[in-house]
Amino acid sequence: MNSKLYIFVEGFSHLIILNFLWILSCIPIVTIFPATSAMVSVIRHWKTQGGVTRITHTYFKYFKNNFVQNFILGVIWLIFAAILSIDYFFLAQISSNMKTVLIVCLLIVCLLFLATSVFLFPVVTHYQVNIKYAIKNSFLLSIVYFPTTLIILLNIALLVVILYIAPLTGLIAFSLLAFVNYSLCHSIFQRVDRLNNFSS
Repeated sequence: MNSKLYIFVEGFSHLIILNFLWILSCIPIVTIFPATSAMVSVIRHWKTQGGVTRITHTYFKYFKNNFVQNFILGVIWLIFAAILSIDYFFLAQISSNMKTVLIVCLLIVCLLFLATSVFLFPVVTHYQVNIKYAIKNSFLLSIVYFPTTLIILLNIALLVVILYIAPLTGLIAFSLLAFVNYSLCHSIFQRVDRLNNFSS
């Protein structure tokens, strides 16, 4: 029992440290994508290597090594999100018989965008692929494993509600959410990797 308690306390403290590092790295705003990728990378290292002893060192190593690609990916994603927002703003202003149809189509695109976003960081982290393949594979995985995608989106929505009710949970909520969501994605990656090995 003491051993299990120690493992729990150690894991809990690591999540708090990781959460703090992520928040600190996100302060410039433009570094949110590299910071999130670094957090997910630490969690992946944690799951695949059986733990991380030097959280700060490991976090900033991933943050620095993958900074450029993740920064560019973040810019692309923010531009696309801005385009969707502008499209919705203009559609909301028009008065046409096609308005409802166009808004429904836009909402479907937004849902696909969110679904792809769910797998984006885990795919970049796990497979170390370029931006083009990261977006393509994230989109495909989000569709093929849509139940998991939906669970992750619900987790994110739950986080927003919890932060609204109890803001102090922000001390660990982001890293805990990343851990839970990456664990779901990781099980899918293992399944996909086994299928690829079998087919090859």
